[in-house]
Amino acid sequence: MRTRPWRWLPWLLLGLHTCLAAQSPVRLAVLKFEDDAGFQGDWELSEDVPRMLAASLRSLAPLDVVEVDSAFAAQAQEKKEGGNDHDKAIRTGRRLGVDYVVLGTVAACGVRRTTAGDPNLAGYKAYTYRLELADVELLRVSSKELVRTLSVERDSVDRPLELNLFGRPGKLDKEFRALFEVAFNSPEFQELTFGRFASQGISDLAHDVISTIYDRPPLQLTREGARVLAVEDSYVYLGIGVEDGLATDDVLPLLDEAGNRVAVVSVEEVIGAHLSKARIERSTGTIETGFRIGQRLVPDDWFREHSTE
Repeated sequence: MRTRPWRWLPWLLLGLHTCLAAQSPVRLAVLKFEDDAGFQGDWELSEDVPRMLAASLRSLAPLDVVEVDSAFAAQAQEKKEGGNDHDKAIRTGRRLGVDYVVLGTVAACGVRRTTAGDPNLAGYKAYTYRLELADVELLRVSSKELVRTLSVERDSVDRPLELNLFGRPGKLDKEFRALFEVAFNSPEFQELTFGRFASQGISDLAHDVISTIYDRPPLQLTREGARVLAVEDSYVYLGIGVEDGLATDDVLPLLDEAGNRVAVVSVEEVIGAHLSKARIERSTGTIETGFRIGQRLVPDDWFREHSTE
């Protein structure tokens, strides 16, 4: 049986809280989604789903999630400037000063009711729940790159049947009607079977976003050339690159021959398979060619905020 990555997420987050207590968290904005679900009620799924996702992200990880109303307003401003969806999302992220933005499409969200028999005498009704969030993109703002495309597609496993006598509504029928009366993600919504169903699907998406940001394979640092290659003013050139698992904005410690940390650098450009350029954010001494590179630290703004200390 395949183990879901979020089963060990609490231990990962505990380590993050312990090691990074003095650092500012990663900053993220959830933007409006496209709404292709066609739900006939009063829900605004393009906003309601991102609101629930943002709340779930805040509850799960030490993320600085921008208030959704501010994110939506910035997104609306950037839409006036034109460009494709990717460019507008990146510009919105820059306007908000975030590290990542999330956007996507609500492809399906609701309950389907199927009726058999005479509704005025005795008949059966079956209910099927469905949630599909498609093309959910996690974008890194500084490098304009698409980090990962995520999706959620959930259908109710069982299709409960309910017998209705003489047109009297049963429990499931009342819940179905309530979907058109309650606000999305309200306390009343959470009491409904579909409300809990949708909440779990969006929570699954939040876990995937968090694990993508924080859980990346270790860098490959065993090559002989995986060291500081050159020092140039406030930059260093490193002998690691894309084939070693490096990405723009990775934050790395530099170690002297004794293994002591002498600097922290942030990657500004991944030049090739085993070559990159990084800005020196903090240093406690002279950086020399040949210094070793340590495993990445969690990316955030703390190093930049304290680089002048």
